[in-house]
Amino acid sequence: MRVPRLSMVSAATAAVVAVGGIAALIIGVAVKYGVTLEWSSVDTSRATSVPSCDWPLQVQGEGTHEQAGLIRCYVRAVAHRDLTTLSQLVTNMGKLPTMHPSDVRQSRDALSGTATATFTPNNASSADMNAVIRYADGAVVYLDLQLANVMSAHSWRVAWFEISPHPIPHTGG
Repeated sequence: MRVPRLSMVSAATAAVVAVGGIAALIIGVAVKYGVTLEWSSVDTSRATSVPSCDWPLQVQGEGTHEQAGLIRCYVRAVAHRDLTTLSQLVTNMGKLPTMHPSDVRQSRDALSGTATATFTPNNASSADMNAVIRYADGAVVYLDLQLANVMSAHSWRVAWFEISPHPIPHTGG
C-alpha cells in the first residue's frame, strides 16, 4: 500500500492550522478561567493603538472614539488608584514615566459618579488635543493628549495633566 506524501503547500497549511488551533486553545482557556489579556506597552513612542476601557463617561466636544476610550482608562485608573495602568496611558518620550500617589489623589472624585470629558482641538497641531475632565462632584483635571507615535493616528496618550486644587462648581451645559 502506498502512503500519500504531503506537498509543501499542504504541509504549510497544516502548520498554520495547528498554530491557529493552539492560539484558539490558549484564548479559550483564558476566557474560561477569567484571565484577562491586556494591552500593555511601555515604549509609547512605538504605540500604534489606543487603550480603551469600559468606564462610564459623558463626552462633549470634538474628541474621537479613541480619545474618549483613553480618557475612560485614565478615569478608571485614577478611581482604582492604579499607578501601573496610569503610567501606561502617559507618554514620556518612550520611557516609563514615574507616577506618584499624588497622581491618583482624585480617586474619590472619580468614584463620585459619571464624569464628563470635554475635548477641544489644538489649532496649532492635529497631533495634540486638549481635554477637561469634570467629575460628578465638581473636581476638575486638565489634560493634554498627544500622538505618542507620529506615524500612527491611533497612538493617543496623555502628555500632561494638571489637577485643579479645588472643585469648580458646575455651571450647566
